[in-house]
Amino acid sequence: NAQKWLPKSMKIPDFYFFVHPNGGSNAFAINGNQGYDFFQLETDMDGNIDIPSLVDLIAHESHHLGLKVSAPEFKNPKDSLAYSFLQVFVAEGTASKFVDNMPEGFVDKISEGRSKNTDYDIMEIWRGYTLKEGELFDAFESDMKAIYDGTYSQKDVRERMLTFWLQGKKGRAYFLGAELFGAIY
Repeated sequence: NAQKWLPKSMKIPDFYFFVHPNGGSNAFAINGNQGYDFFQLETDMDGNIDIPSLVDLIAHESHHLGLKVSAPEFKNPKDSLAYSFLQVFVAEGTASKFVDNMPEGFVDKISEGRSKNTDYDIMEIWRGYTLKEGELFDAFESDMKAIYDGTYSQKDVRERMLTFWLQGKKGRAYFLGAELFGAIY
């Protein structure tokens, strides 16, 4: 499923699959590897790991590893900073919209069905983002302006990502990126 939503020229590479409790995300992909906190994974009524949910979670993280967009060389440092800011929206938005098949905000779903990589809490978070979509786009535009007017440094962008865009179970960057790439699709 993850490979299907990548261009034919982009392939998900082989990767190491780490299992460890970290208290943050239940899963992540970084530097060609994937990490999973099995203490945070979805379980069934008997307390067993929900295998379909795990498979869909692996597909989401695998999509990150397969999405290889070469970074252009920018002459302007502000362009480089804006590009690194946008990369998070690309990675989380495309995985959320295409692999997880997250529901619409203002942009329709891509296909029928839904990934098991969502639960009631995530759907409630998504509904809340939908109600505030205009405010989220305003915040996005404001952050881009702060990058280009020199208000934000690399440290400021990283802080903004952690405290606003990626904060919580399914951060705002997932939603906004999903809406952007759903509209493009």
